[in-house]
Amino acid sequence: MISLSIKTYTHVHEHYVVKLGNGTVHEFSNEKKCKKFLVKSSKFLTKRYNRLNLIFADVFSLYRQVYFYFDDNRDKRHSELYADRRQVNALISYVEKQFEQLTFIGIRSDGNFLVFPNLYSLIESLIEILLIIRKLNSKKSYAATEIRCDFLINQLQECKAEIQNYSLNSATSFDSAALTSQNSQSITHLSIVS
Repeated sequence: MISLSIKTYTHVHEHYVVKLGNGTVHEFSNEKKCKKFLVKSSKFLTKRYNRLNLIFADVFSLYRQVYFYFDDNRDKRHSELYADRRQVNALISYVEKQFEQLTFIGIRSDGNFLVFPNLYSLIESLIEILLIIRKLNSKKSYAATEIRCDFLINQLQECKAEIQNYSLNSATSFDSAALTSQNSQSITHLSIVS
């Protein structure tokens, strides 16, 4: 089974330090506790990764169910519908690449930092796909599809919140630079979606 693993820590002044991509910094007095935290964090991230994979399967299935609504006029092509379909296809391709990259990111020296923003990006892309499907179906008044979209969006937002808030209580400090860069990326991404 594919799993995410983070392994990077530093030894500074008799302390072992783990910095995570959600901005938290964790200090440990011995190496064993540090490695135990890394294993626990890897398991947490793997669970979220697997959950996102299941949600992606639902999103893809929903997209294929409404696929033919992206061209509803046989006499005249609708460029907006085609643009939406191309955008969804590009986002699906991007999400698949993100899943692939995430499996190897943990072995990099900066893997602890990169796993979190990549998971956020993956979540935002899935939400963007659902918003496009929802927009298409709001014109057609298919309530069941809209309800499924809303449900999946809520699940993705919950997953993102869990990842962002991971081990905040046990953090010894926060890396404000990491938080600032993530917030600006999120704001930029949301402004593009709107």
